[in-house]
Amino acid sequence: MSVSKTPAILAVLTVGVGSFTLLQSMVAPVLPTLQAELGASQADSTWIVIVYLLSAAVCTPIIGRAGDLWGRRRLLIFCLTAIAVGALLSSLAASLPLMIIGRAIQGIGGGVLPISFGIIRAHFPDDAVPGSIGLIASISAVWAGLGVVLGGPLVEHLGYRWLFWVPTILLVVSIAATLAFIPRSTRSYGGRLNILSSILMSAWLLPLLVGATKLSSWGWRSPSIVTLLAASSVFAAVWIVFELQSENPLVDIRVMRIREIWVANLASLLFGAGMFGAMAFLPALVQTPSTAGYGLGLSPSEAGLLLLSQTASMFVVGLFAGRLTAKYGASRLLATGSLICALGFFSLATGGDSVWKFVVTLGVVGVGFSLAFTSMSNMVVAAAPRSQTSVASGMNVNLRNIGGALGTALMAMFVSSGVSPDTLPKEWNYSSGFLALGVLLFIGATVVAVFAHSRGVVPTEVQPSRDPALASPSGNDHGARHEQ
Repeated sequence: MSVSKTPAILAVLTVGVGSFTLLQSMVAPVLPTLQAELGASQADSTWIVIVYLLSAAVCTPIIGRAGDLWGRRRLLIFCLTAIAVGALLSSLAASLPLMIIGRAIQGIGGGVLPISFGIIRAHFPDDAVPGSIGLIASISAVWAGLGVVLGGPLVEHLGYRWLFWVPTILLVVSIAATLAFIPRSTRSYGGRLNILSSILMSAWLLPLLVGATKLSSWGWRSPSIVTLLAASSVFAAVWIVFELQSENPLVDIRVMRIREIWVANLASLLFGAGMFGAMAFLPALVQTPSTAGYGLGLSPSEAGLLLLSQTASMFVVGLFAGRLTAKYGASRLLATGSLICALGFFSLATGGDSVWKFVVTLGVVGVGFSLAFTSMSNMVVAAAPRSQTSVASGMNVNLRNIGGALGTALMAMFVSSGVSPDTLPKEWNYSSGFLALGVLLFIGATVVAVFAHSRGVVPTEVQPSRDPALASPSGNDHGARHEQ
């Protein structure tokens, strides 16, 4: 492909990924408003977030695999269309059921990020792949930060329907641009999607995520939580055995066992816990009145502006993180990013009543997030066979979402511990939660430093799949670079 066309493709992918990420991050901070507008109870309104997470968790690896098999361009269009339709339905919702249906349809588009990585690997020159993937990964995190910042003011000044109209407008533009700028292919890998494997994967993902999202409200000892986690464990074991024995696996477990991939997946799980856990409770912390002995007493809009420091640092670092990855190696950058984030959370755990402390600390955390998201995405793409780029990336994204659910539940447990419904949490509630997240990220930094290879990100051509439809005669898959 002509190098001159890659900026246009990168721009199209950035807008598509950003639209999905906005819908993921804008809604959670304004759940109380949606609850009131839709006449729902607090418990029922949480399903606006949960159903989106469940749908994305199930669909992301499946769509990633479908893109690997049938062409990533057509699956990108499918994802963008699904998100747009779901967003439009949610914007029209006057009751909770229609809102939930719309959110479930939006979650189908979760495959847009791994599909985008696959398109980059297929169409870009090899030396441009690390930087491009790094930029998309970092910008997706920036969109998430913007969503947290923009959700409150958007609802406050324009109404909750604009939470969905803004992404819908972006999605329509993105679909048109995809048709115009993402090239058609003359060849794809072909093959069939393993339906039974998809069902088994859903069978362990769904109870795990429902259990994680309801953990703080139901409690560890709840029979429902125990049942859900037990069911998830059993189905996960069955799914792994089935995948190992399958001639046509949905997710090739042997690919997941490649050192760079399992290390990046563990890091993704831990970073998801850190990022989403912190973002879910930082606004409440800084909005706490200073009369409580901590907090800044900020308004929702002011809290959003404070969080911009993290978003800004992620954006700036993301512009050149890909080049750093190519120069120093993805594993080194991942370990560095993990350590920086751990130190940032340890700083948050010490408390503080200064705006500048939060601004500086969140800026540092943003640097770590940007380095980590760039490097872990590149580690997965570089280590996975070309025929499984999107599904491997999809599992990495999925683990980040699972980590986000677990991290949010962990923070909720610490923040609500010993707190009655009519009183504010103590400062130590927040501090303990941030300390726990920092420990998780420090563990991640240690694992990456010990186990990951410090090598470049030149794509490998390992072909572990036993599906003959996916293997090229020469043992590699250079001949199938083009997508449909």
